[in-house]
Amino acid sequence: MARRLATPEDSQVCERRRGAILRHDLSMESQEHEERAVRRYFALESGSPNPIEYLAKVTTARAWGQRHDLWDIRTADGKWWVSYPRMSIYDQDRLPSPELALAFHLGSLVLESSRPKPEGTEEERHRFAESWRRWRQAAQALSEADEAEEIQAVGMRCRECLLSLIREAPREKLLSPGAAAPQSSNFIAWTGVLAAGVAAGSSSERLRSYLRSAAKETWEYVNWLTHAKNAIRFDGQIAVDATAQSSRALPWLSFDMRKDRLTVAQHVILIG
Repeated sequence: MARRLATPEDSQVCERRRGAILRHDLSMESQEHEERAVRRYFALESGSPNPIEYLAKVTTARAWGQRHDLWDIRTADGKWWVSYPRMSIYDQDRLPSPELALAFHLGSLVLESSRPKPEGTEEERHRFAESWRRWRQAAQALSEADEAEEIQAVGMRCRECLLSLIREAPREKLLSPGAAAPQSSNFIAWTGVLAAGVAAGSSSERLRSYLRSAAKETWEYVNWLTHAKNAIRFDGQIAVDATAQSSRALPWLSFDMRKDRLTVAQHVILIG
C-alpha cells in the first residue's frame, strides 16, 4: 500500500493537537498551584487542628477583569469557603451558599478598594518619586498575579522599591564623622544609619530599635519572597503592605534636619 504524503492540513491538525495538549498541561499546573495555595492559606487562617477531608472548587466569577474562585473546604470540625486569588476565609455556617459567599467576598473587595491608599504626601511623592513609582508597580503586579513566579516578581519589585528609598534619602548627611559609608545597596545598614542619625540619644532608643528591626524584617521578607517557589497571593500581599509601611516611615528623612527631633519622631509614629 502506498504511503500517503503529509499535507499542510495534516500539519495544521498536529499543531492544534499540540496546542491543546499544552493548554491542558498548563491548566492542570495552574489548578495544582491554586490548590496548594488554598491549602496553605487554610492551614494558616482557619485555626482548625484537623486535616482537610474534602476540598473542591465550586464556583467562579469574573469581576474587574480578574477571575475570582471559591473553594469548599471541610474538616471534622467545620466547613469553610476560601476565595482565590484574593484570599479570604468564610464560615459556611454564616454564609451557607457559595453564591452568597462569593457575593459577600466581591462586596468586601469593593469596600477595600475605596479605602485611602498609602500614596504619601505631595512632598514625599516629589522627593521619593522613584520609590513611590516602584511601589505602585509592585501593587499593580500583585493585582494581576496568579502563578507563584508572578508572586516572586512582586517580591523583586518590593526589593527595588526599598533600595530606591535609601538612594533617595539624604543618607550621607547622617553619617557619623569619620564613619565609613555602607555599600550603596546595603539596605539594612543604611536604614540603621538613618535611624541613628535622626532618632539620636538615649530617649529615642525604642524608636531606633523599631525602625531598624522593621526595616530588617521587611528586607528579609521581600528577599525571601523572590525565591519562594510555592509563594501564594497572601505572601505577596504581606510584602506589598510591609513595603508600603516602610515607604511611609522613611520619607520623614527628606524633611529639614534642623527641625526638632521630637516633631520628626511624632511624624514617624503618626504615619506608621
